[in-house]
Amino acid sequence: SAIYQSIFYMPVVLSLAIVGFIWKSVMDSPRQGLFNVVLGRTEQGNQIDWVGNAEKIFEFHIPGLDTPLGLTKNFAAILIAMAWRHIGYVMVLYLAGLKSVDPAMREAAAIDGCNEWQAFRRVIFPVMKPINVVVFVITVIEALRAFDIIFALKSPPGTKVLGVLVRDNLVGEGGGQVGLGSAYGVVLLLLCLGFIIWYLFNNYREVET
Repeated sequence: SAIYQSIFYMPVVLSLAIVGFIWKSVMDSPRQGLFNVVLGRTEQGNQIDWVGNAEKIFEFHIPGLDTPLGLTKNFAAILIAMAWRHIGYVMVLYLAGLKSVDPAMREAAAIDGCNEWQAFRRVIFPVMKPINVVVFVITVIEALRAFDIIFALKSPPGTKVLGVLVRDNLVGEGGGQVGLGSAYGVVLLLLCLGFIIWYLFNNYREVET
């Protein structure tokens, strides 16, 4: 058990830049990345472009916006890389939360006729609300600062997150737009602060009650 936990947690101690370079070697189709080697798609013209394919998996329209929103295939690949980086930390948090649940609550749920799924959904999961809030806030903040992985993958098309926009406008090619880059940075800061304040507000409210 400890060995598996250590394996899952190992990516957490790596920097996002290293994680980006690891997944670059895994998904880099022009240089026969690991995915294409495993799938046998190593010949020229037969390779899968995991990072460069900006085709949308799905899209939806929002009234007032001319450009439809959606999820591209290369951004989905980046999300998988980011999930691999953070799943170990989330696993540790949930393991700690599950161990802190009073066994008497599970026994009471079983006596009331709840099966395992009902006990988890109606008893255990609500008790773990503080853990869920922490995981949600950390996940959102890490997603907002997902610059390293995207930069290591050479900023594929359709993956312009706020961190990349800040860098491109300040020091990237054709940069020097300090005002625009600073504006993106302020938006990034406000989004992070918003989720942090929301977490602190919920946390202190629960302590007071």
